[in-house]
Amino acid sequence: MENILCEMMLHPERMKRLLRSFTDYHKKVMTNYAHAGAHGYFTSDDLGTQETLIFSRPVFRDLYLPFYAELVEHCHSLGMHFWLHVCGAVTALLDDFVAVGVDVLHPIQPVAMDQAEVARKYRDKLTFLAGIDVQYLLPRGTPEQVAAGTRKLIDTFDHREGGCVLAVSNGIMPETPLPNIEAWLKTAESYGKTSRTSYQR
Repeated sequence: MENILCEMMLHPERMKRLLRSFTDYHKKVMTNYAHAGAHGYFTSDDLGTQETLIFSRPVFRDLYLPFYAELVEHCHSLGMHFWLHVCGAVTALLDDFVAVGVDVLHPIQPVAMDQAEVARKYRDKLTFLAGIDVQYLLPRGTPEQVAAGTRKLIDTFDHREGGCVLAVSNGIMPETPLPNIEAWLKTAESYGKTSRTSYQR
């Protein structure tokens, strides 16, 4: 990571050649998935820390955004949706993701982002693969707190217009108590059904 960040600042054109290779690789994989009958392509990037972007938005827009635009366009041309995982505080990039046509965004990371504000502003622009907090709530909370957090997540992102898929915000940590995982899954299913029934009448 340190080498990549230095390369971005010291040799941006060389970095663009590397991103060109990544993009060409992804496009080949996408094409093969489409031929196999896939409906979407899910990839990931690390662009944010817990508090801010890893590098500035102008750097992102110069180095990365054109390649994202190319990937999304290719994905859509194959009849697939483009799903993107981006950890951290990336609120500043959401308009850019929308502009290039990203369809589904994961995880809208708790603690790092204001989930309610993001849902309010981008509900009609993005589908949220909304993630329950795996850093604090799931491993450290009680089953009751996990259930309450799950209901809050559903209330925040799931609406009549759709646009919500429930998930965890990243991998579940090995120290997470099994009763907490059970509380998350059972609440997601039961409360999720109740929530959708309420607005489908």
